[in-house]
Amino acid sequence: MLRIYMEELTFKEKKFLLKFCKFVLGKFLTNYAQRKAVISIHIISTKELKAEEDKKDFKDCKAIVYDHGIVENKRKFVMNIHRDQINKRGKTDLSKFKNLLLCLAHELVHVKQYLKGELVQYKSGKCKYMGELMLEESDVIDETYWNAKYEIEAYGREHGLYTMFKKSITKKEDKKD
Repeated sequence: MLRIYMEELTFKEKKFLLKFCKFVLGKFLTNYAQRKAVISIHIISTKELKAEEDKKDFKDCKAIVYDHGIVENKRKFVMNIHRDQINKRGKTDLSKFKNLLLCLAHELVHVKQYLKGELVQYKSGKCKYMGELMLEESDVIDETYWNAKYEIEAYGREHGLYTMFKKSITKKEDKKD
């Protein structure tokens, strides 16, 4: 189940963003695996966050996803994306949401990694990717972050997923960028 939270978005815009999310998840996960997950996407500003630790994390990046584990028999994820990723001057959905879609693609790759057991986050802040112990959460700003294999996959896939989605849209006016 996917949910997008931002009051200013129209129904049509939310539908477009959900279409993108389903497109991305469909590249990696079966329908069954997708139904076993709940992904809440919040498009917010830093000041809307309550916890100081969350504010600090969000200041250092454009988007972040949290794996909350199993809640009511479903894997729960909460994704925060900074609202400045929306181009208010964009004339089409693609031009308005391009940066947001890139962030969504990146974070949804992490969701895929969690759901397939490729990425495991421990309470200590450490994580394992493909069975290999990786960085601690406190290292996210230095080069350890940029060399982390799970980040290389996410950054490497975000533009390709956006491009494939763009090509999959059949309406002429939505293809403009």
